[in-house]
Amino acid sequence: QMCIRDRDNLEESERLAQFMNHFYGEGADLKIRKEAYLKDPENVDLAMKYAQVAVRSGAYKDALEPISKVIEKKPSKAAYLLRAEAYENLNQNFKAIQDYKKILQLDPKDPDIMLRISVNYRLENEFSKAEYWIKKALSVKPGYGLAYITLGELYEAAVPYCQEQLKRKKTEYEDKLVYEKAFEAYKKAEKDAAFRSKARKKKEIIKAFIPTQEDRFMHKNDKIK
Repeated sequence: QMCIRDRDNLEESERLAQFMNHFYGEGADLKIRKEAYLKDPENVDLAMKYAQVAVRSGAYKDALEPISKVIEKKPSKAAYLLRAEAYENLNQNFKAIQDYKKILQLDPKDPDIMLRISVNYRLENEFSKAEYWIKKALSVKPGYGLAYITLGELYEAAVPYCQEQLKRKKTEYEDKLVYEKAFEAYKKAEKDAAFRSKARKKKEIIKAFIPTQEDRFMHKNDKIK
């Protein structure tokens, strides 16, 4: 059981951390949060606060130990989200995916988590798996603008990857057809008022890359391979 002096020290540490954060800005309390955690590493609240400040401060590696302890003792959606964010920023995308899948065990109908899984698969050039999770999100939330934006971004990402694999040095008609699929996805996203502005901006940017009438005339029967 915690003695009075220990409890007082923790309360004093908490006040100092809040003071540092308030007067010196985000992340200024990182050292204090770490010291408090190291004094009592089994304390879930201290571990969570340290991990949160570490992630906000960009100290993603430092966040992994405390947030993993939180998950071990008291797993929650918030804890898995925090660790997934740390993994993403450390480019450990497959580990982030595993944490997002853990969240889906707690909340199986969360389309935003499904889209985060998709983005991480896309970053690993796992395009088919990325598309699967977008479709899954749309099955849970039909017409969801963010899902269509994520789909458009997936198509866009596929073009340079495939160009590199095929050793192409310039954009070909097939690439333009893929960009057109992205354009169509953004058009669908536009129907969702919450994402209309973002979808329109993306449409405008990609419009220059889709096939022209002349392209279609020259490649009447060409399709995406």
